[in-house]
Amino acid sequence: MPDGGICEDFPHIVNRVDALVSAGELAPMIVVGIENTFRRRDLTPDSQDESEAQIAPIDDGATVFRAFIRGELMPQINSTYRTSGQTAIIGESAAGLFIVDTLFRDSQLFDRYIAMDPSIYWDNHELVRLAPERLPALSGLGLTFWFTAAGTEDIYPHTDALADILEQSAPDDMSWTYDPRPDEDHYTIYRATEEDALRWVLWPAPP
Repeated sequence: MPDGGICEDFPHIVNRVDALVSAGELAPMIVVGIENTFRRRDLTPDSQDESEAQIAPIDDGATVFRAFIRGELMPQINSTYRTSGQTAIIGESAAGLFIVDTLFRDSQLFDRYIAMDPSIYWDNHELVRLAPERLPALSGLGLTFWFTAAGTEDIYPHTDALADILEQSAPDDMSWTYDPRPDEDHYTIYRATEEDALRWVLWPAPP
């Protein structure tokens, strides 16, 4: 998970996963957190918007970050621990943007995707515009995608639009749901929705 440092979102996600596993609702799993060093560099795709380019001056750091996950992090985890090959990713805000970007641009990196209040206004909502042409390429992959939005004015119009596109164009073998929470805000949405998201997306405990 991005934003995965001890002082970031790792503790509350691990605690929630542990509670659900202990209750027999989810299968045991390894949670991997990646602590931020330069968040706007690593989690954002390239932007043609001048103001965004100024705050994230490294072009398309998200692609480099994905290369690190695939080429270094995943091999290290797989060689150190007993893994199943099943993968998921969760994140909010810029991390949610990274997750939606990964879903459309590098779909096979993960099996299951969770994005809370993703900042898909980025680059004049380029990912929303790309969605109709990218979705057919996801056919046959059996992916799962859960996303939500708070009442964040610069985010929910774009997540609503993405949900409309998925309704029309998502592959038949793609499981997805959009669970907007307009009564939440950008700072409460993660903890308010994480349990529902984890239950819906992750693998249930074996009978």
